[in-house]
Amino acid sequence: MDLTAVSKSTLLTNKRDFLKAIIPYLILTTYIFISHFYSSLKLILTNVMAVRLPKYNFHLELLYSPGFALFLASIVTIGIYRLKMFQIKSCIIRTIQQVYPASMATIGFVAMSSVMQQSGMTDFIATNVAALLGSWFIIASPIIGAIGGFMSGSNSASNAMFSHFQSTMANKLHSSELLYATSQNVSASNMTMASPSRVALVASITKNSGNEGQLVRGILPISLTAMLIIIIFILCLNFFT
Repeated sequence: MDLTAVSKSTLLTNKRDFLKAIIPYLILTTYIFISHFYSSLKLILTNVMAVRLPKYNFHLELLYSPGFALFLASIVTIGIYRLKMFQIKSCIIRTIQQVYPASMATIGFVAMSSVMQQSGMTDFIATNVAALLGSWFIIASPIIGAIGGFMSGSNSASNAMFSHFQSTMANKLHSSELLYATSQNVSASNMTMASPSRVALVASITKNSGNEGQLVRGILPISLTAMLIIIIFILCLNFFT
């Protein structure tokens, strides 16, 4: 047997497998890049198949949404790997099982944020916190985002719950809304790593169920250190802007 021929055949097979695996990601990133950076295409995608309900201040640009890019990549993957119907059904069921907890949490936090906003709770709390802490609230801003990320295990849920509050605080203190939004988003994303719900999911996938406490104790110091670095950077940005 010619070992050189065998190794070349294996190499070609590996290249084909690699290309098959990378194509969906290329489609995903290419679609998002083109749709967001070419103004003429963006204009089309934001108007075709767009759902708008002005009465409820709701709009959804289906073709412009990153979710559509993910859907397109999934369809291409099904074709590339020639998945059977039972395999597609299994993927859909597993996706729903994984998405359900996070989506329900996000919906709940969005609802909570909307109720707080419409009832005037957010504005009332922001006014009193601004009077109490003043400009020092910039230190509390990333901590609030981190708490939301740790509790919910979702950056989206944390932002839904606290982003309006952060924006209101920025207005009360005559500070940059972008700075507070950045503080909220980055600190929440960082702290989701140590969230019990995220850790439980990882433990389940890696067959380490029962060791969640040990995993949290291992990742929590890293997340707290990262949060401290975020606070320092936010303070510097606030000082120099």
